[in-house]
Amino acid sequence: EKVLQLGGKPMTFSDSSGFIHEPEGFSSEQVKIVMKIKNDARGRCEDYLKHSSTATYHKDKRPWGIEADFAFPSATENEINSKDAVALVENGCRGVFEGANMPS
Repeated sequence: EKVLQLGGKPMTFSDSSGFIHEPEGFSSEQVKIVMKIKNDARGRCEDYLKHSSTATYHKDKRPWGIEADFAFPSATENEINSKDAVALVENGCRGVFEGANMPS
């Protein structure tokens, strides 16, 4: 939500099973759907596919190969390794901002 409030566009959401990617970014309404799935229904990111014809799901993958200006890994410590960092830079990422309890 904060990314949208500040004029950004979230491209992916992930959990321990994989990640979902909206090629044009997630709208406010789409973010609300993801939050409802994750917080209220205790569902998985993959469940979002029932609500979108454009999203793709990447099982057992991390989103760090997706083109983006910034990355916001959250909730898991040591989320990004050196291979992931290289992929982020190669895909245009200009900054990484961790929100985990114990950032790497």
